[in-house]
Amino acid sequence: MSSSFNFKPIIKFIHKKNQLSKIEGIALLTSRFMQNPNHRWAAQNPRLCKVFELFFNCFPEKAVSHFLQKEELIFINHSGTHGLTYFSHPEKHLVLIFPDVIQYFHSPLPTLGLAVVAHEVGHIYFEHYRKKMDPLEAQIEADYFAYMLGLGGDLYSVLEEEQEVNPSSSEIEIRLENIAHWMDSQNTSHVSMPHVILKNKNL
Repeated sequence: MSSSFNFKPIIKFIHKKNQLSKIEGIALLTSRFMQNPNHRWAAQNPRLCKVFELFFNCFPEKAVSHFLQKEELIFINHSGTHGLTYFSHPEKHLVLIFPDVIQYFHSPLPTLGLAVVAHEVGHIYFEHYRKKMDPLEAQIEADYFAYMLGLGGDLYSVLEEEQEVNPSSSEIEIRLENIAHWMDSQNTSHVSMPHVILKNKNL
């Protein structure tokens, strides 16, 4: 049995005479990232500088506005053996980047790593730390943020790799189905909000 729903718009804009343009906003986000002492691990590496510049340049205008007004994003280079995790605090959000993501950054396809980062940032963008919601719904909504950044195909590839390791995972299957739906819809018409397909996780 399946059900579907549409996400409600989350961001409301405050229009000001001195509001930054998208390009100016991206430049400011990038500058904040590079100047933060917590990001020396990336700022001192030319390759990683380019990767994070690419990441912020993928941000749509709504995301630029959101992260200029909301709490600070801090990316921590952390040792570990799995994925990437975020932690939220009153004044900042910590995103832990593990070695497997760093390997993606140094590969011929760094956007695979950025897709993983975008997913975690999506949890912050949609403020999941403030909500009580089904974990799978949260995962799908965070996936949509990666899709918003133009990284849906890359995230799909990463999840396919995970599916090879965990072929019986219904969660991965459902997430892949949703990403495929968004990309197919994009090829036929403009998609501003996701159409999410949820299935019984026990099937």
